[in-house]
Formats: sequence, structure tokens, C-alpha cells
Amino acid sequence: MARRRKRVYANADTGNGGGFALLAVLGVGAAYWIYSLPTNTVRNFWRYGTSANERMGIEIAAAVIVLLVLKSVVSAVRHRQALRRLQSANQAAHAAYLASVSEFRWRPGLTPLEFERHCSDFLFTRGWTSEITKVSGDQGVDVLARKGGITVVIQCKQWQKPIGNDAVKEVLAGKAFVKADYAAVVSSQGRYTKAARELAGATGVFLFHYTDLDKANALFSA
Repeated sequence: MARRRKRVYANADTGNGGGFALLAVLGVGAAYWIYSLPTNTVRNFWRYGTSANERMGIEIAAAVIVLLVLKSVVSAVRHRQALRRLQSANQAAHAAYLASVSEFRWRPGLTPLEFERHCSDFLFTRGWTSEITKVSGDQGVDVLARKGGITVVIQCKQWQKPIGNDAVKEVLAGKAFVKADYAAVVSSQGRYTKAARELAGATGVFLFHYTDLDKANALFSA
């Protein structure tokens, strides 16, 4: 079993939205207060109630607020544009990855965890709901796949040597544990010992080379 790391998809939609909202609220509130005052009151206050220096200070403060609001708006727009580009790039990269998995263009030297992920994602491209199990308490199951009321447990082996019957025993235990309909061992090189083949034949466990996953829809049926 490979040690697994949980994939995390972070929400990147963070930025200056809070600052912009605060400035916008302040600006709207100030504008509403001024608008609600009688016109003569505003005109008289501006003309007689303030000195020239005070008026200049107010004008400068207003200009600064407007510039800050504009800066926040531009920053928010740029942030959202960058986020859209990032999401588009991620979607394109994921689509390219799934295409390579679906066509068995698997690169040499996959780690055991990557091999499990490829097996799971291949089944996903064939319409299965599949997931990699957690490292502890998996009961011999690396991939759990479901489709049309059928549940399949899979143990993945990224080994160079032939796979022995321990893998068959473990996936059988996993099948009983999750009450699955089928169990399979998937190997990167497709070689199994005689003992593994005999036990699999007697218990109904499928022994696959990873390209045999393309037969899953035909083999795993109600």
C-alpha cells in the first residue's frame, strides 16, 4: 500500500473584495447623507462655514477616497481576471491529464500512489464513481469504484516482480468488508504467481494488467 495524500482543491477567490466593499459603503453613505441635506444648507456650509484651507482639505480627502475606490475596483477586476485564467488553465490541464489516462498514455516510473490514482481516474473516464481509500483501515482496498449499483474493490500493485497470493487474500478481505460485488488486483506488469492465479480462480478475483481496466464495464455487471 502506498502512503496517500489527500488532494485539496483550494478556493482561490480571495483578494481585495472586502476593502472595496468597505470603501463603497462609506462612499455611498457619505453621498446619501450629503444628498439628503437641503441644497441651501450644503451651499451655505460650503461657502460660509468653512475656510479656504478647510475646503481644500475636504477636496483633497474626497479625491483620495475616489482614487482609493477606483484602485480597489481595478484591483478586484484584475484579480477576477487572473482567477478566471487560472481556472481555465487548470481545467485544460485536467482535461489533458484525463485524456492521457483514458488512452493509457501512462508515463513510466509512476509511484505506487500515482498508479492508484491513474487506475481510479481511468475508471472515472469510463463512467464509474471511483475513489482512493485512506491509508489506514483500508482493509486491502486501494480503489473503491461504483456504477449502476455495482461495487468493485481494487488492490493496485506497481511492482516489477510477479504478484503473489497475498494480494488476492487482501482484496478478498476488502470485498467482504465493504460488501462489494467484485474484487480485482491490478498490476503494472500483469504477471502473477501460480498460487495467486489458482486462488483468484477459486474465489472469483480478477487479475488484471492495468490495460484490462478497459474491460471493466463488460466484466463488472449485475
